[in-house]
Amino acid sequence: MSTIRNALEKLSDGGGSGTAHDILNTDAYIDQLIPIIKKSLKENKLDELLNELEETALTKEGAVEDLSFHSGNDILKSIESFNKIKVNSSKLSEQILLIYKEMEKTGFDLKTKKSILINYKKINNKINETMYILQSCLQILELTNKVIDAISKKNFYNALKLLDDLSNINFNEEYFENFEFTKKIFNSIPFLQSMIKDESINYIKRWLTNLEKNLKTIGESLFSNMLEINNNWINIVKENPDLKDFKVNSAIELSLRDHATFEPFGLVNIDLKPIYDGLLVFETLNEEEILRENFSKEWLNKRDRLISDLFKNEPKLQQKNGYHRKNSLPTSTFENFDELSSFISSILGFLISDQIISRKTNYKLRTTVNLNDLYQSLMSKLNLSLNNFLSHKVETLNDLDQFKDLMALFIQVLDNYNYNLDNINKILIACYKKFTKLRFEQFNKDFQEIIAEDDSMPMIINQAALYKRILTVSWYKPSKDTDESFPKTLPFSSLYPMTCIQIRQFINDHFKFIHNYYMYNLNDLNNILADSLDNILIQIVIKYLKMKTDSTIKEEISQNLINLEFFSNSISQFEKLISLQSAPSNSLTTITLKSYEKFIELRKKAESKLFEMVDSKIEGLIDFANWDWQTKELNTEPNIFIKDIGEFLEMMFNTNFNNLPTSIKRLLLFRSFDLLADQFLKLLKENNTITKEAISNFDLDTSYLESIVNTLNGGTRQLDTPTSAISLNSTFIELNQTVLLLKNSSADYYNQYKNTLFTRIKPDVALSLISKMENHDSEQKERSMDLNNHSDQEMGFNVHQPPNSANDDHNGDNNSIYSMSTTSKFGRFKFRRDNS
Repeated sequence: MSTIRNALEKLSDGGGSGTAHDILNTDAYIDQLIPIIKKSLKENKLDELLNELEETALTKEGAVEDLSFHSGNDILKSIESFNKIKVNSSKLSEQILLIYKEMEKTGFDLKTKKSILINYKKINNKINETMYILQSCLQILELTNKVIDAISKKNFYNALKLLDDLSNINFNEEYFENFEFTKKIFNSIPFLQSMIKDESINYIKRWLTNLEKNLKTIGESLFSNMLEINNNWINIVKENPDLKDFKVNSAIELSLRDHATFEPFGLVNIDLKPIYDGLLVFETLNEEEILRENFSKEWLNKRDRLISDLFKNEPKLQQKNGYHRKNSLPTSTFENFDELSSFISSILGFLISDQIISRKTNYKLRTTVNLNDLYQSLMSKLNLSLNNFLSHKVETLNDLDQFKDLMALFIQVLDNYNYNLDNINKILIACYKKFTKLRFEQFNKDFQEIIAEDDSMPMIINQAALYKRILTVSWYKPSKDTDESFPKTLPFSSLYPMTCIQIRQFINDHFKFIHNYYMYNLNDLNNILADSLDNILIQIVIKYLKMKTDSTIKEEISQNLINLEFFSNSISQFEKLISLQSAPSNSLTTITLKSYEKFIELRKKAESKLFEMVDSKIEGLIDFANWDWQTKELNTEPNIFIKDIGEFLEMMFNTNFNNLPTSIKRLLLFRSFDLLADQFLKLLKENNTITKEAISNFDLDTSYLESIVNTLNGGTRQLDTPTSAISLNSTFIELNQTVLLLKNSSADYYNQYKNTLFTRIKPDVALSLISKMENHDSEQKERSMDLNNHSDQEMGFNVHQPPNSANDDHNGDNNSIYSMSTTSKFGRFKFRRDNS
């Protein structure tokens, strides 16, 4: 119970918090009392609880009464305070009422202002919306204006980007439905895009038209630049002669070239902006093929318009849509060099422009295949026209020099830009062929002046300087024992050295002509040079020498035979001259002139002609020979006609034939004296009766001629051939043996010495000769009859000195003579012999 009481007291005390009145008037009091009640009920102590509650209540009531009695004053004070509070509260109520009224009024004003604010906000939103629309319209208009302005200023790619920005604007039809112009602008975007493409293409076409007008200027600037490169290279070569065999555009020249930037377009104020701009436009639209087709079509139109000069006289029916038939040929050429030069400048400007545009656009507009096809097509047509011009308009060497320089610079520029030169190089070959033709004509003209001054006589030189120069140009080497005094007589006539000078000049002109520009097909050029030189030698020089050797004057034939000898020997020098000058650029050069064989052929004909003339003259002299074969008188000196023959031979060989080549002169001696001996022997055999006196006189005459042979032979130089070992006296072997036989006129004598002294006389001939001698006895005849029965092939015999001392000279001569037939030795000359 004490526990319950303590709990109630605690409750009555307020639970340690708040007043008791507050606790009892709260749910907390009940909540705290419930556990006590429950416990009392559980313990069945409810009565006790009630009692406790009553006691507690009484206790608390007494406490309250005590408290009330002691707090009266406080209560009075509190009432007074309440009254004051009431008064104050009334005042506050009045004030609050005033405030309320004021607030009511303020609220009404606020409501009015709020309505106004809401209206203002609506207006502001409309204004903002209108501003947005206006700004958007302004942006649309501004972009549209910028697009139009960019198009007008040819900034097509910039216009396309602006148009793209315009198309990317967020177009809300709800906002712009009342603006018709905005709809039109947005609807015009495809049109503007198409306009940009068309204007871009048209601008490129106008740019190409402007470029077309400047093609000639561009070509001329390329020519000027290449000419400057050539001049610079010439100066470099002068400072470094070792570089003289290298040409412009060779690897060496390129490595030493001043690589200052040269822009042909820059010289005519043409830039590639329209091309770049157009490429960007069509690449952005993914329509590059359209641009490529339009550009290619327009470019080919420019080409066709450019090459129309090549077909300017071609009938219009042969033309279609600006394109010429593939098989059409130029029917006319340019009227003059200036016209050709202008056209070539334009062609060059066109080709280089084509490559520059293609290279700087990374071959997006024109591929390398397009470049090469157009170039090859142009070159094939151009070659026809150039060859036509070269054939009909280039008539002098000066004209040709102009034409060659133009073509060479043209090819050098093409080479510098890596174009293929196989086709166009043919025109340089044709140019060189034209040079050889014109040079041939010039040589022929100069040669006519040479032959007009040629007298077919040995050349006489009075000046040492001229003599030295002639030795140099003619490759003539006089013998070491030549007299140093002047005047000097050279073996050849003036024709030979003057012709050598002209041929040297012709060869030098050839290399001068090709020196600066020709760097390809050098073997072909050397072959053309060789053919041209052959033509000169065959058609001009040999033709003239043939005319001279067809002469009936032996002096002319003799002199020109000498000239032929020198000409034929000089052929190898001409070949060396060509090979040496071409060797630095072509170490494999081997030149062989066909004219050498022609010189040899003509020389042989001239020799034969001279031989025939000499033979004819000697035969004519022999006709005057008149021996008295029955004479009984001995002559003390040779017959007059024999002296005449001797003097004629001496004069002919010492004057007319003195300068003949030794081989020919020796051969003429052989032929002449062999013919004399043959004819004398023939005359001897033709007589039936011969006296000993006649034989002695005949022996005197032949000995005289033999002495002349020795004299003339002493004036000839020995040759390093087997023939030189044979004495010219061998031509008289058979004749001398016959004379010796007739002097002895004995068959026994013949039989005894037939293998030593009479090797050229057959037994039957010996019998016939012995029978001709006057007063030979019958015994000798009988012995002679046995000659035919005597063996010609005795193996053993005794050689004795002939008893007649008069024959010692003949025997001595025979010791130095080969046992060979003159007839067999010179059978190839078709001597007329009668061995009967």
